[in-house]
Amino acid sequence: MTAFKGLLMKDFYITRNWFIACLIGDVVFLLIPFVVGTYVNVPLSFISIVLFMVLGFHIFLLPAMLIQMLQLEGKTQLWLYNPQSSSKLFLSKLIVGFGYQLISQLFLTVIGLVVFMCLRDEIPFGTTFIFKGIVLFNTALLGIGLYLSCWVMFYWCIYHSLGKFPMIKSFRWIILILIFFSYNAVQAMLGKIGLLREIANQWTVSLMLNQEFTYEQGSLTAEINPVEFPVFILILYTLLAFSLFFFSSWLLDRKIEV
Repeated sequence: MTAFKGLLMKDFYITRNWFIACLIGDVVFLLIPFVVGTYVNVPLSFISIVLFMVLGFHIFLLPAMLIQMLQLEGKTQLWLYNPQSSSKLFLSKLIVGFGYQLISQLFLTVIGLVVFMCLRDEIPFGTTFIFKGIVLFNTALLGIGLYLSCWVMFYWCIYHSLGKFPMIKSFRWIILILIFFSYNAVQAMLGKIGLLREIANQWTVSLMLNQEFTYEQGSLTAEINPVEFPVFILILYTLLAFSLFFFSSWLLDRKIEV
């Protein structure tokens, strides 16, 4: 446990400046509506659009931080000499990235709640509806971030594992592209099978993730429509993410070199 805490502290240390830069970027983007509003009389409600856009981009925050940590790790070849299992090395990075993304999302969410309280009379939604939407949206962002991060680990390990073979070392990107298109082709074909679609759509959960903003004649209107998401698909994506994680750990345990 002490060794794993050391891994966590190391990963927190090497990414702290990058995370601070992300928070500064969040603040800068949120200041844009205020600055523009002082010159062109843009209503304060426009910050909700900018806030939603900035928050939405957080699905890429965890994967981006993971790539950065893996690239830095590649310069030291730590896994070649570290007695910790590869799954712990990956898990440490996921926990650190997840923690940073959670903090950033909470930061933006608090700002969003302040804006909501200021514009409560202009927003056609109840408090319960808004809070439920906030929880679901933030949970979805964290889940998608983790899912994409597992793919990042998978492609990173495949890419460097192929480096062991001199004949294909220069064409590794082509193989990754083929894997990407092959997976999506298989997924598309399975999605066209009627029986599978019926099974997948038997159990769904309602997620309020479909937001539409309209600005007309100086007035901002917002519409949030529920999206029915199949529980079966969610389970499959979760199993796929675990499979990618453990397969990537298995590849890294083979002491790949960068």
